[in-house]
Amino acid sequence: MCALTRETVGAVRDTARVAVKIDVSGPLLRPSQLEALVRAVADAGEHDEHDWLEWKSRLDLTQTRAREHIAKHVLGFSNRTVQTAALHAGGHGHVLIGVEPGSVTGVETIDPADLTSAILRYVGTDGPQWNAEHVTVAGQTVLVVVVDPPRHGDRPHTLRHRLQNHEPGQVLVRRIGQTVQASPAEHAALVDRAMASRNSLTVAARATCLTIEGGIADAPDRLEAAIEAERELLLRPRRARRPAAPAEPISGSSWLRGPVQPPGLRVSRSSFGQPTYEPDKRTEAEYVQEVEQYLDRLRGVLLRRLVCRRWRHPGSALRLTIDNLTARNFAQLRVRVHVAGAVRRWSDEITDDLEPVEDLPKRPRRMGERKRVESTYDHIVRGVGTSIVPSSTFDNQDLWSPGFTINDGGSVDIEYDPIHLHPSTPEPLLPVPLLVDEPVGTELAVTWSATAESADGLARGELSVLVVESTLTFDTLPAE
Repeated sequence: MCALTRETVGAVRDTARVAVKIDVSGPLLRPSQLEALVRAVADAGEHDEHDWLEWKSRLDLTQTRAREHIAKHVLGFSNRTVQTAALHAGGHGHVLIGVEPGSVTGVETIDPADLTSAILRYVGTDGPQWNAEHVTVAGQTVLVVVVDPPRHGDRPHTLRHRLQNHEPGQVLVRRIGQTVQASPAEHAALVDRAMASRNSLTVAARATCLTIEGGIADAPDRLEAAIEAERELLLRPRRARRPAAPAEPISGSSWLRGPVQPPGLRVSRSSFGQPTYEPDKRTEAEYVQEVEQYLDRLRGVLLRRLVCRRWRHPGSALRLTIDNLTARNFAQLRVRVHVAGAVRRWSDEITDDLEPVEDLPKRPRRMGERKRVESTYDHIVRGVGTSIVPSSTFDNQDLWSPGFTINDGGSVDIEYDPIHLHPSTPEPLLPVPLLVDEPVGTELAVTWSATAESADGLARGELSVLVVESTLTFDTLPAE
């Protein structure tokens, strides 16, 4: 499961930028989703417009200026590359009129036919596809214009009528926070889009979880603190014990204090003798040596248990999802990922030694405490009990199962096993456990590419994952 929510991630970033807090892993088309988008913009930061989102607080839709504003951004959103558009909201672009960060101002509605004909004057009847919706938020009506995603094979959409300082025939493109005339490189990218096959691979990768946990920075200090506390407990003088309570009478149906007997076992301790005790014959030096040997074993067990839990911990894994943005099947889809920064794979030497979480070693008998001499009864109970107690299992199927190969060279390269991607369906990739040595607050740059046997071309993109503080802790040792 994901360690932090999208809202929490935004709060821990180094910058003061406030993101538009809405899930854009899929299209925002339903009325409820558009209302949520309006509320998210009202709660956003002043400079949070993106290449998929534009807003304006006050426009008179009966005026030419307002219609030009909408037409300009409809063209800009339609003139994006397929890969860029696919990163947000299923490739759709959104123009909101009547809202801004901090307030929902609303607009005066007009006849939809009048608005449509005015926009078509600039974008053309054979131009980009779009539709306008009205939603009500906080008692105000907001206009939301949704622009369809660009597709491979789409030609560049040109301006059909003079708009402000732009002449007919010009190509307007969307950049972050603005719509401007296309540069030569942007125009060439749109030509490539037009020449691309309709069978081109159209997928997008996103982070299923926006965070990944780093290591425990003070792990050595915390481990030694736990060991030192245990040493102090075992070496401090013992408190005097209260006199023991009188023993219960022995009868055929009574059970004396001692090991728990397994269900169905009917053995009377009186048949095999009572446990006896002998005085402590150890010297102080021998006891101290026994304590130190115990602490060495304890240190190793605590460390191995922590390593095992970190390897299995969902928050320590890179989790990605691939979205199919078409109505076609993609067979034998291969995804390759590069994670930059101080990131390492788990070595085989470590993972091969990871076993079921072992029990903590038994504390040594305190100095001066009598040694119990076990009876035949104790041996019988232990033998039968061991045979009926199930052994612990290592339930780690989703991380342990094969499904990817990973190379480590200071950063990591991951290649996932081929998958079949169904139409318009997200496919979670197998979680990949990673050792992250970057400080908390670092954004790891993740680049990805994908190919498929049933489609042309190479899909690629970038995303980021935020390094957060580890939630793992050392085991709590039992009290005396």
